Amino acid sequence: MKVKVKAGAGREVVEEKDPITLHVSVKEKAKGNYANFRVRQIISEHYKIPLERVRMIKGFQIPSKMFEILD
Repeated sequence: MKVKVKAGAGREVVEEKDPITLHVSVKEKAKGNYANFRVRQIISEHYKIPLERVRMIKGFQIPSKMFEILD
């Protein structure tokens, strides 16, 4: 799944562009991995799956990220 992230936003927003692409805005800053962790939580809540099944596989330090949902 592709995720475009905007860190440090005024409010949290999730836009589903297509079945495998999300645009996510989070309040957390892009320091200390806080924004990445919050994006994982948002994906988990959005798809109603446990947090442990959401894994970030690419894009740890850039806005365009790749996540995997484990079976």
